[in-house]
Amino acid sequence: INNAIFSEIFIYPNPTNGYYNGEIILSNVSDVYISIYDENAKIIKKNRYTDNSLYTIMGFLEGKGIYFIVIETNTDKKVYKLVVQ
Repeated sequence: INNAIFSEIFIYPNPTNGYYNGEIILSNVSDVYISIYDENAKIIKKNRYTDNSLYTIMGFLEGKGIYFIVIETNTDKKVYKLVVQ
């Protein structure tokens, strides 16, 4: 079992006009699962990233509101709130 934990996570800008960037730094190489939900808990996007310890993400969320970005490894989980204005 790979025991990767998050060293650092940056999600920016926040608030945003829809475009977002992120950097995820892990303690060691691991797959990362990123899910984005709207404020009604409806899944908007889901991605799996593999075989690295540093991930850079970017995207666009259409529609104003509050979104929750869930970032997971096999052993760690973080949730971030992103506001689209």
